[in-house]
Amino acid sequence: MERRVRRTRLRPGRQTRYRLIHARVPDRLADALRDAGVQSWEIWCDGLSLIHIIDCVVSYDATMAHLSAYEPDPTWDELIAECLDPAPEANTSLQQVWYLNSATQGPG
Repeated sequence: MERRVRRTRLRPGRQTRYRLIHARVPDRLADALRDAGVQSWEIWCDGLSLIHIIDCVVSYDATMAHLSAYEPDPTWDELIAECLDPAPEANTSLQQVWYLNSATQGPG
């Protein structure tokens, strides 16, 4: 399993819209995410910053490649694009610095 943590940024004034859109992800999209190898996907919000914690059964890159080839829901993609800041630096992978679990701890 691979965990990826990403940060994206909302456009100002789009926080409520983004939350409403995510009140329920379309079943077809949720099924496509699972089929592509997503085991879990959480989104956390701090102001305009969104933190995505994504656990994939296969690699994150393979999962995203599968999704991009499939294009499960173009309408959903358009709704999300309206909410997200399109600047390249607004979408980045975060580097793990340290971890702690029930058995051990260590550097990222």
